[in-house]
Amino acid sequence: MKSNGANWVVACADGKKVFEKLFNTGDTSQIAFSTQALLNAGNAAALDVTLDSRTLGAMGRPGTIHAWRFSGEAYEDVPPAHNRTCEIR
Repeated sequence: MKSNGANWVVACADGKKVFEKLFNTGDTSQIAFSTQALLNAGNAAALDVTLDSRTLGAMGRPGTIHAWRFSGEAYEDVPPAHNRTCEIR
């Protein structure tokens, strides 16, 4: 993932929090997972996501909180974890 602006990001892999931090323009990170990953973005338009070298683009509209769940090479929208946990509601 790569940030194109200020963005609070929470990343989980296989049910455990990997990080929770503020990304600034140009910041990048990767998440390694076996079964499932969860990515929450506080400014969805400012986070570009790549999955296994496939560019998925921005997670959503500017200023919106958005979450994606990844399993294998697939991903789906899920309700954002407002409490910053790794649980998917």
